[in-house]
Amino acid sequence: LADALDEAAVKVEERFGTRPDLAVDIRFALGQSMLSRYRLEAGEAQLARALADSESAFGRNDERSIRSLGALASLRKEQDRFIEAAELFADALARIDAGGLVRSELHSSLLNDFGVMRLIEEDFAGARVLLEKSLAVGDAAQPPPTPAQRAQTLGNLAQAARGLGELDRADALYGEVQAIFERIYPDGSPYLAIVLNNRARVARARKQPEQSLALLEKAVAMHRRSFDGDHVMILVPMTNLARQAHDLGRLELAAEWGERAAAMGERLYAGRSHVYLAQARLALAGIRASQQRNADAAGLLLRARASLDALESPSESTEAYYATLRAQVCADPAQVGAPPCTP
Repeated sequence: LADALDEAAVKVEERFGTRPDLAVDIRFALGQSMLSRYRLEAGEAQLARALADSESAFGRNDERSIRSLGALASLRKEQDRFIEAAELFADALARIDAGGLVRSELHSSLLNDFGVMRLIEEDFAGARVLLEKSLAVGDAAQPPPTPAQRAQTLGNLAQAARGLGELDRADALYGEVQAIFERIYPDGSPYLAIVLNNRARVARARKQPEQSLALLEKAVAMHRRSFDGDHVMILVPMTNLARQAHDLGRLELAAEWGERAAAMGERLYAGRSHVYLAQARLALAGIRASQQRNADAAGLLLRARASLDALESPSESTEAYYATLRAQVCADPAQVGAPPCTP
């Protein structure tokens, strides 16, 4: 299906070049498909054209224009262009009011997606406000969001609760979401795997490391069944699995997954920076330090630092982890005076 959609993309201009009103829906669908497969440049081209054509044919406040704008905001988020993404989300939400779409599934979806970006930025309080409003709007919408869409928002709210230290509430919400997805997807799905990954992080925070590791192994296996080749949806839980195994002293298992995560991150983000690439490099740096391979760890820290410096706003937790690893590596006399241990 993905191959067929990619082939269709090159024919849109040929078939519908003079009918932008018809091309809007097609370009939006193509752009969403490319975004979901992390083909960001190709997706950006389709979504930007869908937005321009929709505004020209239907107006700025039409539902088709707003949904294209929201998708473009989500794409900017995946590019780590958070300032621009926030501006686009704010514009889309303002248009919701102007277009009379306050009680719509689109409004609920935009609030959820904006909340997800705040989660990535670790603004958990701001995310909770957006996500709770998303649920309230969805409950009043006609037609309402699907059970899967509502479950995703509940899962995001659970992540906000975890970030705010409300671990019991987070675990309860994740349990509710997991039950919904297990009914919808009895053979597993990326959505269920995300819940397992996030529930593992709660288990880790609750000092349940073995349970966390088991959940992460299940999540990675499920993601690898769902996606062919490299994908960010595999990279994130793979990095988390490497770190959890490392924390348990399971260095062989940690090294296996840390090496896979770092290699995948290098392929996914070749020639550019991304927070997930930095986190994969840091995970492997920590493992190398525990293996007494401090020279390798130092090299990974340098590359992680380069990735972090290129981001608009690295998260506090990632910066703190970098500082911890740097102190550990630089305590080795052999590394004194060498980057990244220079003043």
